[in-house]
Formats: sequence, structure tokens, C-alpha cells
Amino acid sequence: MGAAFCFFSGSAAAGGIAFINSLGNLGAFVGPFVIGYLRSQPGGFSTGLYALAIMGLAATVMLIFLLRLLRLLRQTRSKQPDVLVFVVT
Repeated sequence: MGAAFCFFSGSAAAGGIAFINSLGNLGAFVGPFVIGYLRSQPGGFSTGLYALAIMGLAATVMLIFLLRLLRLLRQTRSKQPDVLVFVVT
């Protein structure tokens, strides 16, 4: 199952798929642009590859933190009572 179907259903899943697709299209534009720009700078082609590697590592770290946050939210939701009480002071 895709990531959008894990969190959403119906038309929300379609919106999730569209969002994931738009991020992929953005990456398909930014990646070659970064490589081309950094290739023209001192350091040549390897500088662009290092930049893309750093972006990939940053995305991995963000994903790990996001998954841990989601796991923590699911654990706290299961411990909360079914009725929420709002206190206004």
C-alpha cells in the first residue's frame, strides 16, 4: 500500500497521492538544477553530488523524526480517555 493509503481514505487519499507526486516532480526539477549550477562553480561535478547527498541525508533524518513523532502520537492517543473536557478559565 502507498503512504497516502496508510493515513487517508477516499478523496483524501487522492489528495495525498497528488501531494506526493508534486514533491517528486519538484525533486525532478531541483536535482538537475542544483547539479548544473554547482557544476559551473569551483569544485565541479562532485560538489553537486555532495549537495544532493546532503539533501538525501537531511530527508532521511526528517523522516526518522517524523516516524518517531507519529509513533509517539499514536501511543498518547491510545492512553487518552474517549471524552475530552475543555476547561475555560
